Amino acid sequence: MQLPYYTFIDHRSTFSPIFTSGKLRNMKPLLQVISCKMNSHLSNLARSGDAFETKDLAGKFSLDGLASCAFGVETGSFDEQESEFLRHGKNVFKFSGIVILKSILSGIIPTLVKKAATRIGCGDIFKYPFASEHSKFLMQVVEQSFKQRKESKTKRNDLLDLMIEAVEGSLDNSEDDDIHGNDQFEKDAKIVGSIKKKKLSYDDVVATAILLLAAGYDTTGSALSWILYDLAMNQNSQDTLYEEITESGKDMKHVSYETLQTLPYLDAVIHESLRLHPPIPGLERVCTKDYPIPNSNVVLRKGDLVGMATAGICLDPEVYPNPLEYIPDRFLKENSSKRNPYAFSIFSLGPRNCIGMRFSMYEMKCCISNLVAKFRLLPCEKTVPYDKLEYSKTDVFGSTTHGLWITCEER
Repeated sequence: MQLPYYTFIDHRSTFSPIFTSGKLRNMKPLLQVISCKMNSHLSNLARSGDAFETKDLAGKFSLDGLASCAFGVETGSFDEQESEFLRHGKNVFKFSGIVILKSILSGIIPTLVKKAATRIGCGDIFKYPFASEHSKFLMQVVEQSFKQRKESKTKRNDLLDLMIEAVEGSLDNSEDDDIHGNDQFEKDAKIVGSIKKKKLSYDDVVATAILLLAAGYDTTGSALSWILYDLAMNQNSQDTLYEEITESGKDMKHVSYETLQTLPYLDAVIHESLRLHPPIPGLERVCTKDYPIPNSNVVLRKGDLVGMATAGICLDPEVYPNPLEYIPDRFLKENSSKRNPYAFSIFSLGPRNCIGMRFSMYEMKCCISNLVAKFRLLPCEKTVPYDKLEYSKTDVFGSTTHGLWITCEER
C-alpha cells in the first residue's frame, strides 16, 4: 500500500524542527540523569568483576533516554532486573507467528472479506496487524503522558512538549542556531519546516511518538552495543578517546551540547562502529523521475522502488581501504573530506534522512563520553573475537547469536 504523498510531507514538516540543535541542547540534563544511573550500575559490575552483555546495557540506556527525553517517563531500567517498560520496549519489534500471519492476510484478503469480518465482530483481526501486547502497552503510556501534559500544561523541554507545540503551531524556532557549521540536517529542517502544514490529529502524534520510541530503541541500542564492543577490542583507540575527553577540560556531568560537538575522535569512533556494524543494512527510495544509470543499459523508471545496500558500500575496499579493520581515523576531517559524502549514508541523506538522527547521535555521545571518562572497557573470557562472530539470521538490527560480552574497571 502506498501512502498519499501529503502524509509524509505533513508529518515531516511538522516534526523536523523538533530535532534541531537548539531544541536538543535543552535535553542534556535529562540524559545526564540516565548517564549517572548507568555509571552507578557499571561501578557495581566493576567491583564484582562480572562480565556484561553490551546490548543489555546499551538497550537500557537507549530506552531510558528515549522514554525520559520523549515522554517524561521514568522506566527504571537500571533500578530493576527488568522493568515492565523495558520488557515491552525490547520486544516491540519481535513479531509472533500470529502477528506475521495477520499482516499477510491483511494484505491479500479482499476488502469485502474484511468488511464481512467486521460485521460479525472479527474485524480486529485485520486492523493494525502488527499490533502486539508490547506496542499496545507503549501506546497506552504515550497516550497517558500526552493527556497529562495537555491537561496540566507543564513544561519539561522534552520531545513531547515540542510535538504538542508543533501540532498546535506554537513551536518557536527563533532561538535555533546551527552550531554544526550550517550542516545539511539543519538546512533540511528549515526547508521542510517552512512547508505549509496540514493540521495533524492526536492519533498522528501518538503514532509518531511510538515509532520514534520503538525504532530508536533498537537502532540506537544496537549501535551503542557495537561501539562498546569495538572500544573493548581496540585499546589504543579507547585510550585516544579517553585522552580527548579528559583534555576537553570538562567534567562529563556538566559538559554542554556544544562541547560534545567539538570532540572529533568521539564522532569518529561512533561513525566507524556504524560503518562496521550498520543497524539498518539497506535503504529504499522511490524514483521521482526516469534515470539512466551511467555506463549501463538500465533505466530506473519514475515510481520504481530502489534498494540501496548501505552495508555493502560501507565494506567496499575501494571506498574504505581495509574495510574489515576498525580504524576510527578514517572519519577524521582530514581523511573523510576526500570521500564522496554519499559513501556514508547510514542515516540516509537529504530531506528524507532519518528524522531522529541528531537525537540518536547526541544520545550516543552522552553515553560513550560519560562511560569512557570513568571506566576502561576490556574483553573477557566470554568475549568473542571479530573473526568468530556469528550474526543472527532473524534480527534485522545486526545482533549476534552469542551476544557481545565485555567487562570493565574503574579508572
